[in-house]
This record gives sequence, structure tokens and C-alpha cells, in this order.
Amino acid sequence: PMIVEEFFGDEINSEDARCSKTSVGVARLRLLLKKHNLLSTIPLKVADETERFRVLENISAYLFDLHAKTAVIETNYIDRDYLDDFVRFYSRCFVPYSRRCNRIHFFREKYTSKQIETLLLRPEPQGFGKNGLLKRDSRFEKFKQNYLGFVVIRPLPTAIVGRTCLRPYPDENERCYKALCDVRVSFFGRELKVRCMPFIQQDAATAVCAGCALWSTFMVTAELFQHRRYCPGCITELATGHGLSEKRSFPNSGLLVRDMAYAIRGVGLEPINLMCEP
Repeated sequence: PMIVEEFFGDEINSEDARCSKTSVGVARLRLLLKKHNLLSTIPLKVADETERFRVLENISAYLFDLHAKTAVIETNYIDRDYLDDFVRFYSRCFVPYSRRCNRIHFFREKYTSKQIETLLLRPEPQGFGKNGLLKRDSRFEKFKQNYLGFVVIRPLPTAIVGRTCLRPYPDENERCYKALCDVRVSFFGRELKVRCMPFIQQDAATAVCAGCALWSTFMVTAELFQHRRYCPGCITELATGHGLSEKRSFPNSGLLVRDMAYAIRGVGLEPINLMCEP
């Protein structure tokens, strides 16, 4: 099922952009989740709403800077990374966690559900044009150019932000992003693409801070060196599966430098430890 919602639109038009995106932007993304009951399958094990939505607040502010105007919700989404963690850990818990996620796509132009359905149902051009290039649908090409990426909402108590692939800021004002990879997205049967540095929230069970950092890194190196793509739980097992580790894999409390080196070698790469002197 597809749900199309106007996201920021022209609601935020204040001179104080910082205040606007922090208050209105956060409320919009949180409202989007609650409006469509996207949090209904999440076990309510914590009462601290601030902690639960902390990462979402940062993403809301980021989407404001990207000028997001349309959100498309893909319900009952099966996410590979979460499903792998579900099999390794959450399916064995006493609490009945759901194995389905929700995915929210973002666009920098306003679209209605009818406009998107029309674009998706348009037949793809076949063959080559007079210029010898492959024929392309100009309307769908523009739709692809307006794609900003997606955020996966996981059915977890606090770490609800799963695999997140959003465009980086433009290379300006001394910002320059080099560690990027192409992520191909199946958008209701049609392929979109976003070039980004993937992000995932640590969940204190299958992958904490260091494990999530390795996950993001391996997403980029998988494109550079053609190794397989690893899910967070698998990275934790690579890091703690050696004979010198005294920690249990799940739930995981953190990785040592030695553990991270084992994980890096486990994917076929070599680690370099750069010790910075104080």
C-alpha cells in the first residue's frame, strides 16, 4: 500500500530557520508516523518519548534543509537489514516483535497520489531513439531527479530509525562528501537511485555505535571493492566471533578496536589503526 502526504510544503516560512525546522519539522515527521499508526506494532517498553524520537528530530531538520515537500509511505515493507537482525535476535525474544517495517520516501517536489500512480503505470520506452541513445520517459526522469531518498521505520521500542539513505548536503560552504555509494531503490516496481552515505540507528542489541559505523563504512566499500553487503547483526558476529572475545554477540554492549579489526578482516579488507597523539 502507498500513502502520499505533503511533507513540509510552504508551511515553514520564518526568517529564523533554525527555530522553524526544530519545532515544526519535528512535529511533522512525528505526526506523520502517528497519523497513519506506523508505531502501533512497536512494543511500548519505554515511556521516554524524547529518547524515542531523538534521531527522528535530527532527520526532520535535515529534510527541511533538503527542501522535502512530499512523503510517500510504503507500509508492510520487508527490510533486509532488519529482517536479518530479527532472525538473529528479535525473533527469540519474549516480546513479540513484528518482522515488518515501514519505509518513507521523500521528494523535493509536490506530488499527489494520482500523479505518482500515473507515473508508475506509464509504460517504459523500448528501444533506441534517433540519436542512438536508449529511449527514456522524460516525466519519470524528472521524478527520479526529485528523489531525496528514504527512511526505514523499524518496529523497535527506541531505535526506530532503520536503514536511512538520504542525499547529502551539496558540496558547498566547505562541505565535501567523498564516502558515498549508489543505493538502488525499488519504488513500487520502478527503480530509483540515491547516492548517499547510509545511516542506521544503534539499537543496543544487535549493533551499537561501532557496529553501525562499520555497517555504514562497508556499504561504501562494498561498491569500491565488490565484497558482499553485510547486515548489522552479521557485522557484530564477525567482530565478536573470534576466540579472544569475552563478550556475547547479542545483546551487544560495544566493540573494542580489536573487535573492529576482526570484522574488517572478515569482509576481506585490511584495517589500519591510526593512533592520534594527545
